[in-house]
Amino acid sequence: MVRKPLSSKGRKLVHFLMLAGGWLLFFSAWWRVLTTQRINFPILGWLILGALIIIPLITLFWQRHNLHLYKRKGPRLNLRRVEEHYEHDWQGLQVRADWAGLRAAHRIEIALEPDQKRYLQRS
Repeated sequence: MVRKPLSSKGRKLVHFLMLAGGWLLFFSAWWRVLTTQRINFPILGWLILGALIIIPLITLFWQRHNLHLYKRKGPRLNLRRVEEHYEHDWQGLQVRADWAGLRAAHRIEIALEPDQKRYLQRS
């Protein structure tokens, strides 16, 4: 079985440019902060404190919480059972679908109409 790449070269280039642009904005903002004559040190101090201490602490507590759940419940061996057939979606639209046929579908099209949502199998 031949696997397709996750994205094309053009898409990878766009993602790289967006990433580089984000870092450029980040560093240019810090450059402005550091080179400005009037620096509000209390606010800057809180931002640095948040970036260096508070956010990593929240991440650490979240990680420990998940590890505690894992130790208490064990590894997930199965998916949770969910209702496979439903008549209405979260917006209240009537849902129409051939669920057995959709399981084997390679492509699924969702047709939205004013009063219903239809799931269609496409080749």
